[in-house]
Amino acid sequence: MSGHRSLRILLLLLVAGCSASTTNQGGSAPAAPPPSRQAREIVLPFDGYELSLGDYYTVSNARDALTRTCMRHGGFDWEIINRPAEVDEARNRRRYGIIEIPVAERFGYHANDELLDPSGISGKGRARDRGLSPGAARAAHSPDTGCAIKASKKLAKDAEAEVGTKMFHTLGDQAMANSQRVPDVAQALRKWGECMQRRGFGYSTPRQAVNDDRWWSKGSDRPSTTEIAVAVADVRCKQRTALVKVWFEAEADLQRAAIREHSGYFKKLAESKQRQVAAARAVLDR
Repeated sequence: MSGHRSLRILLLLLVAGCSASTTNQGGSAPAAPPPSRQAREIVLPFDGYELSLGDYYTVSNARDALTRTCMRHGGFDWEIINRPAEVDEARNRRRYGIIEIPVAERFGYHANDELLDPSGISGKGRARDRGLSPGAARAAHSPDTGCAIKASKKLAKDAEAEVGTKMFHTLGDQAMANSQRVPDVAQALRKWGECMQRRGFGYSTPRQAVNDDRWWSKGSDRPSTTEIAVAVADVRCKQRTALVKVWFEAEADLQRAAIREHSGYFKKLAESKQRQVAAARAVLDR
């Protein structure tokens, strides 16, 4: 599981901490249950230096407004996506692997847009792009000159100089890696593996379970009964060993230490985030 964390204007981080193979875009999968209380409460110190989902929607709404104005000058229309004002965010829902029994029972280790994006915003964006004529698509997305590209650049310019995020990524990765070596976490991980062994599944780490090649063979859009059984056992063993709680607390401590050590850098990150959102709101308030 990766610890990549990124401060972004225009890209939404819906899943953190899991292998990219855990995401399946199949739209026909079962409806997703809402985030559990535990999933919503996994809020890490670094999260405050990234755009929240609500912030991302604000920036996206501003980009849509700028893009539509530009497109209309060229004789094209641009659909405005209706993004919700109130957002039930659980960005770290799968940071420590699958942690919710209802999700395990429906999806196994798979996920669809509805789980990762309950409002369906990403699907609406793809549908909008599919509906564009060739000319409109070029007007919107041509490198450097496309209206959507120019809108993104304008928001970035209005937000003033962005702070580089390479250090942010590196510190996030280090905190995730080092958290697994904290004695309490290492012990909980060992107990998780023992719990899985007792249930008949020979995985020593959650990463091994989620990355089992059987779940990700070509055409495996839906979970098998075996995958579901393993995923449910995975969650049960996490609950029995308190792995998620222990792991979260250890990673949070390491992130807080990194923020203290690099306080000047994180201050700049926070200011950059504020400028990004302010620039977007200024567009929407016109």
